[in-house]
Amino acid sequence: MQDRRYEAHLDYIRGVARFYEAAREVRDALQEQRKDAQEAQRLHIEAYSALRELEGAAEFAGPRELRESLRDLHDHLRKYSLQIDEWYSAAKMYVEETGEWMDTEDHRRYVSSCAARWSKAEQARERFLDKAHTVFAV
Repeated sequence: MQDRRYEAHLDYIRGVARFYEAAREVRDALQEQRKDAQEAQRLHIEAYSALRELEGAAEFAGPRELRESLRDLHDHLRKYSLQIDEWYSAAKMYVEETGEWMDTEDHRRYVSSCAARWSKAEQARERFLDKAHTVFAV
């Protein structure tokens, strides 16, 4: 039973790593105003969708001691993902309306807000890993 629980949480953390990679790629594409931003955004959405499934499996597997920490982490990842979605949508709309990339003030604001959301998500990930280590070390 403990092995199955551990494996579900390990799968979730692997999913977090895949999500981080996809999120970083779309952030980089937006920050560098690259033409592959749309494809990067698609991969980001796929990674987040897969992460949602892994979160459900980890929560279902238990143990209860990790539920709050797991939910906290996923809440921060959701907010980070939504911030990236907002940036992508704003950049896409700006290009459609003007034919150019977003101006530097708005661009800097999105870069800053995404970095802040990532930092909060990373702190939540560290708390989750610490808690999981304590729970599974028993």
